[in-house]
This record gives sequence, structure tokens and C-alpha cells, in this order.
Amino acid sequence: MNFLKWLLAGFIGAAIGVGVGYFAEAKVGYIAWGIGLLAGIGVRVAANEDDLGMMSGFAAILSASALKAA
Repeated sequence: MNFLKWLLAGFIGAAIGVGVGYFAEAKVGYIAWGIGLLAGIGVRVAANEDDLGMMSGFAAILSASALKAA
């Protein structure tokens, strides 16, 4: 259940990054870095200190890459 919560939080963070890139009409690499950063922050906020590990990192990777590809 935690993995779905982390994934949803990562999608929300990545969606914010995609929205900023879209409205700024920027097609540069640092937008992709920002999307990944915001997805990671979203997962980090959703995960407690005890829940950090490989699976929370995997949730951040999945959420960032899914929205960058869209």
C-alpha cells in the first residue's frame, strides 16, 4: 500500500514539473532534471523516515519517467 502512495506522490510532483515546463514553453534539459527532482521530493514527502529505501526510490523513478515520456 505504501508503494502506491509513494507513486501517487511522485506523479503529483512530476506533474507540477511538467506543467511548469509546458507553460514556460521550454524544451531544454533542465526541465527534465526538474521533473525528476520534483518527483523525488514528492516521494520523499510521502515516505516516512522509516520507509526510505530502494522501493521508494523505484517509485520516484517510475513516476518521473512515466510523465517525461508523455
